Amino acid sequence: MKKFLSTLFGTSLVFAVLSVAALFVNDPTPLDIGVAVGFIAATAVLYAIARWYLIRFGRIGLLKPKLFRKEKSSKAYKDRVAFNAASLVTSAMSARMNKLNTGEIGLDMRIRLEMQNIKALGFTDKLRTFEELQSESTILAFVETHKADRSDPPLNLLRDIRDTTQLFRLRKMVDDWYAERADQKTAYQAWLAEVGDVDQSHLLTDGWIAFLESLPGPDIHLWHGVATDFHEIPVDRMNAAFWIVEQDICDRTTASEFIMGFLQARLDIGHYDTKGGKRLLQPDPLLDRFASVVERYNRGFYRFQSITAGMHSAVVLEDVVADGILTNYESATGLAGLLRPKGIIADGTQPTDPSDRGYNSPYAFWDEAGLHLAYPGDNWRAAS
Repeated sequence: MKKFLSTLFGTSLVFAVLSVAALFVNDPTPLDIGVAVGFIAATAVLYAIARWYLIRFGRIGLLKPKLFRKEKSSKAYKDRVAFNAASLVTSAMSARMNKLNTGEIGLDMRIRLEMQNIKALGFTDKLRTFEELQSESTILAFVETHKADRSDPPLNLLRDIRDTTQLFRLRKMVDDWYAERADQKTAYQAWLAEVGDVDQSHLLTDGWIAFLESLPGPDIHLWHGVATDFHEIPVDRMNAAFWIVEQDICDRTTASEFIMGFLQARLDIGHYDTKGGKRLLQPDPLLDRFASVVERYNRGFYRFQSITAGMHSAVVLEDVVADGILTNYESATGLAGLLRPKGIIADGTQPTDPSDRGYNSPYAFWDEAGLHLAYPGDNWRAAS
C-alpha cells in the first residue's frame, strides 16, 4: 500500500509540476488553469492520505512520515536487530548487577520497560521494522542513561522524530533519577561525616555467633547478609550461617538462598578438577549439616518470608539447578540419594510477612564492606 500511494503521489506531483510549468509557456486558458489547480489539489490530497496512512499503518515508529524514505539494506536491518538484541542482554546484566548492589532494578532496564509500553515501537509484533528499531535506538541515545551531566541534551537527534513527547518524558525520568541520587549522595556524605568510621569489625572479636547472640533480638536482614554471601566465606562466618538457618525465626528467603549459595559455591563440581570423572571427590565435611538444613526447609520449618527473594543474591534460584548440581556431585563423589531442596523461592518473589519482623539493629553486612553501620536513609536526622 505504501508503494502504491507513493507511486500515485509521485505521478500526481509530476503532472502538477508540468501543468504549472505549461501556464508559463503559452497564454493559459481557463482549462489549463483548471487542470493545474486540479493536479495541485489531487497531489495535496494524496499527500495527506499517504501521510495519514504511514502514521496509522506504516509502522514507522516515532519517525516522521516520508513517502520516499531511503530503503535500508537487508544487512543494515540485520545489524540493527543484532545491536538491539545485544543491548538488551547488556542492559539485563547491568540491571542484575545493579540490583545486587542497590536492591533495585537498573536504570537501563527501567527505561527499556517503559519503552515496552510505547505502541509505536512495535514490541508486540513478531518482527519489528527498521524504523521501529531506529526509533528505539534514537530514544536510548537521547535519554543518555549513563551520562550524569544532564545539562546538554542531544537535540540534534530529534530532527527525524515526528513526536518528541515520549523522548522528553523518558529523558526526564533519567534526569529525575540522577537528581534523586545526587540528593541521596549529599545526605549519605552528611551522615558519614556525622558518624565517622562505619566499620564495626571490632565487634567480632569473639566471633560471629557470639556477636549475633549478643544482639537484643534477631535482625533477620543482617542475618540474611551474613548467611547468603558465599564469596570467600571464612570458617567462622560459615558456622554463623549454619547457626542462622538453624533458628526457627530465620526467614524462608534466607534459608532458600543459603541452600542455593552452598550448592553453587561448595558442591558444584564445575569448581573442581575431577580429571574427567576418573578420581572421586571427597564429600564436603559440612554435607551432613547442610542436608539437615534442606530437610528442615522441605518440611516447612521456616514459617515466615519477610525478605524479597534474589535482591542481594548472585546465585540462581531454581529447583532444577539444585537437582543438577546434586546429581553431578553424587556422580563425582560416589554418593547417592542426596536430599533435593523443594520449593526454592524464585528471584523477585515478594514477601508475605512484614519486613520489620524481629529486631532492627544498626548493623549490616556484605562481603566487601564487612560488618558496618547501616545507612538509615535520607531522613536519618529525623530518625536519630
